[in-house]
Amino acid sequence: MSTKVDLSFLNGIPHMMSDDELKFLFELLKKNFSGKGIIVDLGCRFGASTLVICKALQHVKTKQKICACDTFHWDEECETQLKNHPDKEYFKNNGYLALFKENLSNFIEDIELIVDIRNSNIQTPVEILIVDVMKSEETAQLVIEKYYKALIPGKSFVYQQDFDHFLTPWVQVISYLYRNYFYVYKDIKNSGGIWFFYKKLIPDELLHIEFHTLPESEIDKAFRWALKISNKKKHKGIAAAHVMSYIYRKDKNKAFDLWCQYLYQGYELSGEFVDLQRRLEELK
Repeated sequence: MSTKVDLSFLNGIPHMMSDDELKFLFELLKKNFSGKGIIVDLGCRFGASTLVICKALQHVKTKQKICACDTFHWDEECETQLKNHPDKEYFKNNGYLALFKENLSNFIEDIELIVDIRNSNIQTPVEILIVDVMKSEETAQLVIEKYYKALIPGKSFVYQQDFDHFLTPWVQVISYLYRNYFYVYKDIKNSGGIWFFYKKLIPDELLHIEFHTLPESEIDKAFRWALKISNKKKHKGIAAAHVMSYIYRKDKNKAFDLWCQYLYQGYELSGEFVDLQRRLEELK
């Protein structure tokens, strides 16, 4: 797909997705969106990705319901992203929902806002699902039960934005466990994410995953698979996520052994691997 997309309409909106990710999203909607289901943007932040969706639909003269989800709560990253915004103190005290609405003011009537994913209830098929909210096992499970269940076999696309993030190892595990129901559509190199195409229906009985009881063998297979299907720029984060999966389980010996193995393989003791070292030292 071409990435010759002019993103100047974002007008400086801070965004977690890279320009390459946003350009690909625009082109994907322009060329592949059929309107058979709604578009769901889980983790919309200040609205950059949602605005790209709106602009793409406008370009192809298509209207469809868009669901945008975020807690809209101030966090540490906001300090950097909004440090020069004149209303920073307001957002710090009240959240940034007002900023999202301002950025999407021309399209806000077409957007259903979700501020608590636990209370969301999707009754309509979902054709495009952008996932940047799997920050905990609980939230990951909610996304599976509420949104994966609504996907359309042979039609839907899912973007896992945190595929190389070391603090969310369930993302790689989920993708592996459902590998027979999706195929990799696009691994975007200058990003942490991968697009998947939903090829066949996931049986209802598989829509609940007990992460903490998964056998070690399945976890280890999941990360070998994740490394195999992704580009090398993602590998350090994926390797770190493998270690982190055992830190979350409080299995210090297994986590330490993996950490050493990856360092021996050539991964640098920097970034995520320094953070892992600290976490291993703190683990009792």
